[in-house]
Amino acid sequence: MFSALLCLALVASTSLVAATPLITHDRTAGSTVSNPPAWGPPPGPAYALTFTESGLPADLYWSVQLSHPGEPWLWSFNNSTNSSVGFSVPNGTYAFGIQNVTTASGGIFVATPSMGNVTVNGTAATVNIVFAELTEFNLAFNETGLPTGASW
Repeated sequence: MFSALLCLALVASTSLVAATPLITHDRTAGSTVSNPPAWGPPPGPAYALTFTESGLPADLYWSVQLSHPGEPWLWSFNNSTNSSVGFSVPNGTYAFGIQNVTTASGGIFVATPSMGNVTVNGTAATVNIVFAELTEFNLAFNETGLPTGASW
């Protein structure tokens, strides 16, 4: 039975790169192997993957997290106060996540979609994101029909 402990080097970047194990330890055999990091540009040609938002007030930061195909634990992060956030990526299907945006006055803007998948296949791709401000309401609940003193 093989059991391994991996130490990975990760880099957040707008260009996706592969993570290479720096150290692999075989717990069964008790051996340790060092691997030099192999950073470089993505394999094959890279294409623009752009996320474009609407609905946010000016000058608010918003962000996109993007997974690496085949390595869902490895994410790239990019943010902007502009209406677009971009990455340069090779062909593949990428999972993405968009965080809520909070204003200085406490307003909260929620993205639609807030997560999903996008496929890049030989050409640039764009994902449109619409932010909407959450509206708060005060609610009051009144119970009827329970015996006096009953908990609800």
